[in-house]
Amino acid sequence: MAAGGDDLLVGVGGSPSTAVLRSSLETLGVGFALHPELQAALPQLAGSIVEVLLSLEEDGATPSLRLVSVRRDKAHPNAGTTVLRTLRNLRENISLDDVISLARRV
Repeated sequence: MAAGGDDLLVGVGGSPSTAVLRSSLETLGVGFALHPELQAALPQLAGSIVEVLLSLEEDGATPSLRLVSVRRDKAHPNAGTTVLRTLRNLRENISLDDVISLARRV
């Protein structure tokens, strides 16, 4: 994700021509809870690509974002579709045991 002053930004699309475009995290239609440390750091991180930890709040439904690091090795944030797919994977909560069990059936 990219820090855009008071907001987090995601990339628009995944092609070279759209990689430079940004959209607010809010446009994904998901109510992300920002960890207070991340919220406080946003103004100082403006223009930076940041790595965040995506988890679910105790209610099991609300996605939460926590600052992990500034990514100086990346020029563009992940696309919004990547964020949404990661959230879907988190909510599916598939364990390694689930994968092993399915593999044994094949």
